[in-house]
Amino acid sequence: MVDLAYTLCLEGTTLRETDANLGKSSRVLTGMLRRIIQNRILVVILAIILVITILMAITFSVRRH
Repeated sequence: MVDLAYTLCLEGTTLRETDANLGKSSRVLTGMLRRIIQNRILVVILAIILVITILMAITFSVRRH
């Protein structure tokens, strides 16, 4: 009986540690996902600015001739 109680106590501790590790992993993954989304938005904005700049350069170049 003592061995069973000891084993159950160890399992409870292991379960709490695992739960804490899963919580930390979840926070890390959430932060990574947030950064991925921010980077994608930044790339899209930069691509739009680049396209607008190229179109403006072409437009001004054609109007001058």
